[in-house]
Amino acid sequence: MVEEPKFIIFESVECLTVKTRDSLFRMGKYIKRLKSQAKALGLEVTAPVFTIYYEKPENPKDVDYEVFLPVNLAIKGKTKTTESVSCGSIRIKGSINQFDKAYTTLIDYINDHNSEIIGPLIVVYVKGPLFGLLPLFTMITDFYFPLNIKYK
Repeated sequence: MVEEPKFIIFESVECLTVKTRDSLFRMGKYIKRLKSQAKALGLEVTAPVFTIYYEKPENPKDVDYEVFLPVNLAIKGKTKTTESVSCGSIRIKGSINQFDKAYTTLIDYINDHNSEIIGPLIVVYVKGPLFGLLPLFTMITDFYFPLNIKYK
């Protein structure tokens, strides 16, 4: 199920991160690496993993993306602070196979509300297979597009 889109603030967060151009199927490897790094540094995970897609992931075998693991402390040279930004947002409950529908619905909503996308797609894996073996219908994924909101 694709929920109704809305506008929200994507809050600033401290993260461990890894940027890559790789298969989406290998994302779990990067998440494991970030979680191991957090444990080694004595950091606590504070929120779900999210990814910034620097291109629309149309070919899942070759995508430019960055994986973020939110943590509780900043460590110079190790963590990265994201910025707070106004976003258009939409939630998928169930299989990520609904990606295209959610993506199109969110872009249409943004355009219909006189806003401009100013950054790449952010996908938050609220509850999903990246955290273990879950039935597809229990997955929850949030999409965010950073916006320059225009007022009439």
